Amino acid sequence: QTSAPDNKYTSARLVSHQKLDRQRGCLTAVLSAPCAGGIWPAFWLLPSKPFTWPTDGEVDIFESWNGDSVNHSCLHWGHFNGEDWNKHRVVDTPIPGMAHQPQVMAFAWDQPDNGQGGRVVWYINGGVVMKADIPPGTRRISDWNIILNVAMGGNVCGGRLPSDGTYDFVVHELKMSEEPIGGWNQFGMDWQRGREGKTM
Repeated sequence: QTSAPDNKYTSARLVSHQKLDRQRGCLTAVLSAPCAGGIWPAFWLLPSKPFTWPTDGEVDIFESWNGDSVNHSCLHWGHFNGEDWNKHRVVDTPIPGMAHQPQVMAFAWDQPDNGQGGRVVWYINGGVVMKADIPPGTRRISDWNIILNVAMGGNVCGGRLPSDGTYDFVVHELKMSEEPIGGWNQFGMDWQRGREGKTM
């Protein structure tokens, strides 16, 4: 994305037409993300429209900002305020090579047919980084869509805008699998040894 001469910036977003459409599975993307001040790339999930944000839920599989080379894995189903302090789960993972090589980001879920409860696990380059129980009251994961976007500026960038230039967000591969690497037995072990994210 190139900035305009009058310092106005344009963000870009792609939203899948296809829903995740399964009670359990694994979504994986191989990404080369832009790492620079004022740039906020993300690979995330929201319920299909119409939905109520944030109570229906949001999953951030990959997001990083201001070139900090840190991934922020997140599950939240509340507002960013004191009242909803417990409706957020976040793990920050430094990725020193983020600016120089593709990263493999994955998210696996296992939810009962009735759409209530269930478990989810986040992975970076094959390693478990976070786990969570699916919160009551959120939309069933099978109803969610995939989003890839690059935002310019934004609240997490602290008002910082990008320098003039071009910033590429390359999706080398995006796939949905019936099971995570190692299968569902491995998923169970990953969930047991994974850590829950910190609250707000």
